[in-house]
Amino acid sequence: MSSVQTRTADAPPQATRRDWIGLGVLALALGYWLSTAFELPRLNLYYLVAGVLALWIISLAAALWPARRASMVSPAVATRTV
Repeated sequence: MSSVQTRTADAPPQATRRDWIGLGVLALALGYWLSTAFELPRLNLYYLVAGVLALWIISLAAALWPARRASMVSPAVATRTV
C-alpha cells in the first residue's frame, strides 16, 4: 500500500514544513532588506518574545470560550444530532 495521500478536487492543499521554513526565511530576508534599505536599527529581542507571548495568550483566550461552551454539552446530546 502506498503512503501517498490522494486529494479530492475540492480539498485545499496542505502546507508542508518546507513551506513554513521558506516563509520564515523570506520574512527574515525581507526584514533585513527593510532595515538596511531604510537604515533602521534592529529591534530588541524583548519585542519579539513579547509579541510571540501576546499572540499565544490571545489565541488561547480566543479558543477558551468555545471550548468551555462545548465542554458543557453532554456527549449524548452532542452526538444525538449527528
